[in-house]
Amino acid sequence: MLIIPAIDLRGGHVVRLFKGRASDEKVYFDDPAAVAESFVKQGAKRIHIVNLDGAFGEDDSLNKEALKNIRKVAPAILEVGGGIRSFSGASECLKSGADKIIIGSLYFDDRQAFGEIVSEFPGKVMLSADVGEGKIRIHGWKDSSPLSLKEFLTAVSNRNIKEIVVTQIERDGTLEGINAAFYSQLPAITDIDIIASGGVSCMEDIAALSKTGVAGVIIGKALYENKLDLREAIKKYGSN
Repeated sequence: MLIIPAIDLRGGHVVRLFKGRASDEKVYFDDPAAVAESFVKQGAKRIHIVNLDGAFGEDDSLNKEALKNIRKVAPAILEVGGGIRSFSGASECLKSGADKIIIGSLYFDDRQAFGEIVSEFPGKVMLSADVGEGKIRIHGWKDSSPLSLKEFLTAVSNRNIKEIVVTQIERDGTLEGINAAFYSQLPAITDIDIIASGGVSCMEDIAALSKTGVAGVIIGKALYENKLDLREAIKKYGSN
């Protein structure tokens, strides 16, 4: 299972939100590149980066600069999402250092542009499925799409997508623990690799996820609050 540490960027800082709410923000570090470098030294071969300002439709210039700085020091696969809502945005993100880009809202807003991105950058496009109140949430989790997670997974099965990040919004940033039963049902619905996100609080959560059939797990707040040791998690459960 891929063990993927997360760096959420806002105003160029490393932050975590509570259930995706911009008003519930905690700043952890001012140097994202140093954080990424630390993750690599602990054994991470892949890092999940979220441009929160981009997701919220705000000025994200500082986050873009942070991505470039991370790229300089972190010899890892960088998967980057947040605010990629056009072909030019996808191209710019990849040129700035992303190895993979994560798309969410664009799939619903502009299916043609989404198709063009997948066609132009084969193997570099991931999808995000952020689940709240039974539906996929979009536009920085502010709006609800018409699709449930199962409907979404079925709809994108022929889109040449290899990986989907599935986040339970109500658990994101809460340290409440993961819902293993929720994730265990997903591999039977789709052949696309599922990467779990939201609520990981301890090593026991990772152990439970390793039995569900998901391909990977994203860990954020548990690392920043010293609830979980990244090096140990990678050594014990990682396939990085």
